[in-house]
Amino acid sequence: EKAGFQGRTIALEEGPTEQIVNMWTEEGTPETLDETGRPVLTPPLVIGSLRLAVRDYSPPQIDLYAEVNGMGMMSSYCDDAVELGSYGIPRTTGSI
Repeated sequence: EKAGFQGRTIALEEGPTEQIVNMWTEEGTPETLDETGRPVLTPPLVIGSLRLAVRDYSPPQIDLYAEVNGMGMMSSYCDDAVELGSYGIPRTTGSI
């Protein structure tokens, strides 16, 4: 949620993940629509930093896409990333 491994954390399963539900959203949050007019179930998460938490010694990698369903510009991270945003500006991420 914040850079420098500060803030709340969420553990991701190994392998591809289609959608991450924002577990910290409040119930009754107004529903918003994406670019195609479909409802977005939860507000987007803010990813501030990443850290490998498995011990299988394979190279860690996560791909962040600017738009939902793996569309838009992709950013790949292959190691710990203390600060994902450039100049303190968080990256827009629609899917992982």
